[in-house]
Amino acid sequence: MEIDTIKRVARNKATRKERKEVEQWASESVERQQFLNNARYYYGGTAQARRRTLFYTVGGMVAAASCLLFLWIKVFSPSASVSDVVSGQAPHAGIQLVLSNGSTLFLSEKDQIQEKLRSISREFQQKDGESSLPESNGDTLRQLNYNRVIVPNGTTYSFTLEDGSRIMLNAASTLRFPEHFAPGERKVYLEGEAYLEVTHNEQAPFWVETKDAVVRVLGTQFNVRSYPGKEYMTTLVDGKVEVTSGDDNVVLSPGEACVLEKDAIGLKKKEVDLMEVLAWKNGEFVFKNMPLADIMEELSRWYDIEVSYVSGAIKEKRYYIYMDRMKTLEEALHEIACVADITYRCEGKKVMIEEL
Repeated sequence: MEIDTIKRVARNKATRKERKEVEQWASESVERQQFLNNARYYYGGTAQARRRTLFYTVGGMVAAASCLLFLWIKVFSPSASVSDVVSGQAPHAGIQLVLSNGSTLFLSEKDQIQEKLRSISREFQQKDGESSLPESNGDTLRQLNYNRVIVPNGTTYSFTLEDGSRIMLNAASTLRFPEHFAPGERKVYLEGEAYLEVTHNEQAPFWVETKDAVVRVLGTQFNVRSYPGKEYMTTLVDGKVEVTSGDDNVVLSPGEACVLEKDAIGLKKKEVDLMEVLAWKNGEFVFKNMPLADIMEELSRWYDIEVSYVSGAIKEKRYYIYMDRMKTLEEALHEIACVADITYRCEGKKVMIEEL
């Protein structure tokens, strides 16, 4: 059932046919009926009700069941642009642009890379009376191989490449990219997670290369997640991409993801909930039936913390949680403790988790 149809029913803006379809769909299970009830509460309620954060645990109370889906993308739609996204916490001073000659510039969230590079070029042009940038190993910055953007824990960063393609990097991510793309090919290298809006150019395919796989695209919107030692996943929002890993390749349609599990061989294709995959981009945490260990790992990247557990058993218990990324660490831990029946202790950047 399309989320937009359910939203129209919840807002009393649906056609008679749509109402019948949604009611029939909801009648097929208790969870779906609760889903519809929560949608009416969320979309038809007061502004205060819409701002409420809801949680539910697997095997626990179903009163808030499936509410995550109704927050369907206050900010996200398949056509939403990177520049429209709420980036979460205040920017770190640690966002770095590392040039190929080893020079490092620290960026604010508002700094745009192309403007920085043009500014550097103008400085050296005024100084030397030439248009070239400073040399490194016989090359000029205008002839460099690749620059790097390094985004630390606790922040995100959005910027535009030379060809107009837009990229948003999640926390703990690095992107290598050329100042000028080579004719007939556009290639970047990613470690971590990124959302990309690629400018269409049939004469110059765009490639995103990671340790685990390579994504080829002519022009589209998609998300790539490739943190070291973790499951690799490319999710397509709009357009068409081909993912290759070794001798295996998969072509994705919108709403599908390609997954390479840790230590596994071969790519797997599956349908995904875009709200959950793109939650980071929209300034949210959305965890659906996720182990506590994975939840805390997401938080550790965002809040720049180290998490340990008194008992390993609690790490595998699964929970459903929706939460705003603008919360402080203390607020986030308190919300999770209410859902997961845990206690926590903070000592600087270290957080100790113990089951009640």
